[in-house]
Amino acid sequence: FEVYTKGLQFEAGDGRRWPGGDLYAMHTAAEGRLPAVGEVRGERIDLEALARIADSLPLDADARAALETYAPRGFIERVQARWEGSLAEPSRYDVSLRGRGLGLACNRPVGAGETSAHTASESGAPVAALCFSGLDLELDANARGGSVRVHSATTATLTLPRVFEEPELGLDRIDARARWTLKGSTLEVPRFDIDWANADLEGRVGGSWAAPSGGAHGPGTLDLSGTVARANGARVYRYLP
Repeated sequence: FEVYTKGLQFEAGDGRRWPGGDLYAMHTAAEGRLPAVGEVRGERIDLEALARIADSLPLDADARAALETYAPRGFIERVQARWEGSLAEPSRYDVSLRGRGLGLACNRPVGAGETSAHTASESGAPVAALCFSGLDLELDANARGGSVRVHSATTATLTLPRVFEEPELGLDRIDARARWTLKGSTLEVPRFDIDWANADLEGRVGGSWAAPSGGAHGPGTLDLSGTVARANGARVYRYLP
């Protein structure tokens, strides 16, 4: 299929509304030795509105599942993405994305073998290991590596249900940057920096990370340094896993 819209707005009979934005989407199914190919380009895309109308769009099963699973929020100012293979595990890909006010909900279902990576909510339903809201994103990535910047012009939240007893962290400021390289399945992060502040803590950390050499298993090598400019001692317990 191939779909293109420019400034399109509509309201479905059940009240679901698409507020507009420019979007191009293309997908070609695998045929013989030729892999599936997909491409998405867009500007000014409301992710919450997109998730609401996903079952009415010609999206493949992987894309629909991702929208339902992560319940994204915020706006994509600009995106360009192309991939070969399945969306979940592409053999090749190239992505450039700029977003603002982004968020993911803590409602990802547990898949096979994922019990230890998730925790249960009070209702017994599994929740994701990482959720957030109010973040701006700049991402460029391909099969060789990439760079990312996550920051917020206003207050943001980061939720880590499986790490802290009080999982939601409020952030008055965050600016995180990282570069990474991929050589086959080997990941290296030659540089990352995180600058943050909230009511309890203000500080900065930076460093690098390298996977074990020679194909060995293990956590790899982390080179980390940082400073804490301000800390509320009475609230230290809040940040202990």
